Amino acid sequence: MTKITIKILGMAAILRAASAFARGAAGPALPRLRALSAAAAVTMPESAAPAAVAWSADPSALPAAWAGDALVVPLRAAPKPEGADDDDDAGEDPPPPPLDERARALDAALDGALSDLIAAKKFAGNDGETAVAMLPKGAKARRLALFGLGPPPKEKAADDDADKDDDETDGDAADGAVPRATLAKLGGFVAQTAKAEKAASVAVDCAALGGGGDAAGGDVARAIAAGAYGAL
Repeated sequence: MTKITIKILGMAAILRAASAFARGAAGPALPRLRALSAAAAVTMPESAAPAAVAWSADPSALPAAWAGDALVVPLRAAPKPEGADDDDDAGEDPPPPPLDERARALDAALDGALSDLIAAKKFAGNDGETAVAMLPKGAKARRLALFGLGPPPKEKAADDDADKDDDETDGDAADGAVPRATLAKLGGFVAQTAKAEKAASVAVDCAALGGGGDAAGGDVARAIAAGAYGAL
């Protein structure tokens, strides 16, 4: 049975969440998860998944320093101008996703390979959009994979959600964070990339996913893992 190692970069709470996840705290979505090691490695029985997945985290690691088979970089799309609708840009190439300081540092370390992939694939960062390319010899990672998170949410007035129950927002992450459905698609893409590229090691840079507390980290862990196992 092929073993895939998935490392989460840039989110401190993810390791604690993964540990609880492995002890069976994930809830009904993944009831048969079990602990494999104190380092938060989790998997499912062989009958439930065709591959074992070992999870680990390094919140201080930068994507440019990670060495392995495939580096997955989630990117936000450019925010839509106020009042714009989908028909306004018909027939035009979408704007590239804006790169934050972390992504620009990675692009520089890869001699522009990240921005080249964005340009070659006209990657805009739309929700669920993907692009994959081999990296040149000498790069620490063998492949670079981009995943679109969609545009950042529009800012809401302070009293917009005053009367909303917590249960009504269960399908989405907290304000400013990525919706859980998108995180699940990200997990599925990670697993599919590992299978398609025969990658034994994959890293996901989670710095752009929003939310740094234990609760947000737990949401990210559950959603990404559920998507990954669902794709295996």
